[in-house]
Amino acid sequence: MKNIKSFIRQISLAGFLWAPVVLAQALPAGTAVTLGTLQILITQIANFLIIVGGIIAVIAILVSGIKYMMAGDDTAKVKSAQEGLKTAIIGTFVVLGLGVILSTVAYIVRYQTFQ
Repeated sequence: MKNIKSFIRQISLAGFLWAPVVLAQALPAGTAVTLGTLQILITQIANFLIIVGGIIAVIAILVSGIKYMMAGDDTAKVKSAQEGLKTAIIGTFVVLGLGVILSTVAYIVRYQTFQ
């Protein structure tokens, strides 16, 4: 289990560290930032967070499910697996909520662009 947790941490850290590099390439050098480009960047960030967060959430839920199945009669392991599942579900809602908030901000910026 320690190897799986370490792998998930490494993947998520790599994803979040590469996000600015990928987003920096979205705009050519010397381009002015307008509301339209800001809306595009916010949309890209929201999509990235939803995808990466969704992948990590699915992995966390699967790991918790496997821990729950392997717990057997050990109540401490069962409780640990249930807590892990609850944490994974709450984390999923937080990431998806952040994606919805960023998508709403992008929509507002887009609406302001055409005013």
